[in-house]
Amino acid sequence: MGIANCNWSTKGYLLVENLAAMLTTSTYVPADSSHEIHMANALTAAHRSFVKPLRFDATDAVFPDFVLTDDPSGLIHIEVYGLTSLGSYRERKLKGDSTTAPTASR
Repeated sequence: MGIANCNWSTKGYLLVENLAAMLTTSTYVPADSSHEIHMANALTAAHRSFVKPLRFDATDAVFPDFVLTDDPSGLIHIEVYGLTSLGSYRERKLKGDSTTAPTASR
């Protein structure tokens, strides 16, 4: 998904003054990696209800990639270990995050 701020030049050319882009699924669920795209698509195809927390909304240093909201036992946090560009993310993955426990896929 992208958004642009454009104006016309004095000679009639279109000028792009600002441009922003965000990786999303075809249903506009934001993602940080192609791995999250696959997970979001799988959750959507399975008709699961979920929330995708966004980094700029986070108040905690650690937060899940997805939160399932339709399980009778309560909220289920999902971590997709696919992003390798952030050092803190790699460290959390290597030592295991105490707030996320590995679970079997359904």
